[in-house]
Amino acid sequence: MDEDILKTIEENDTVSQEENTADEKHRTWLIFDAGNRTYAADATKVREILRNDEIFPVPFVPKYIKGVINYYGRPYAAVDFSLFQNDEQQNSKLFLILNDENDVAIQISDVREFQTLKEDYLQTIARTAESAYFSNAIDYDDGIQHLAVPVLNFESITARIRQDFENE
Repeated sequence: MDEDILKTIEENDTVSQEENTADEKHRTWLIFDAGNRTYAADATKVREILRNDEIFPVPFVPKYIKGVINYYGRPYAAVDFSLFQNDEQQNSKLFLILNDENDVAIQISDVREFQTLKEDYLQTIARTAESAYFSNAIDYDDGIQHLAVPVLNFESITARIRQDFENE
């Protein structure tokens, strides 16, 4: 009888491990708009989506830095991602607070949704100067249109911000 119980437990553990392996092949993405474009971000890299009405201007910074916002007593650089991409300035009050030590808040226009997709939805993107800020793209269907949405590479974005601050 004990052997039967032990065998059942081992079988359940095997099934559980297979389910965990299947879960590892999925990733949750935050789909959002910045200006007139749609982007995606790995949801684990975003700490919070913040609505902030007050941006404190700071002199002598790159044009895409709108200033700083107060996030629980810490200043975060408010980066207008549309200006960063040389597009039109945004007037939105939504920010993605990144889940890293760089204290950067990416300004966005709208949150579309969180979507969990299989990793085989990832696509490579053509290498251009602009693509340095994207790690790859995902297939996204919003019910109206099917899009290849670029995934932001926050490491390269924050590296450029640091570099621009040094050169400013």
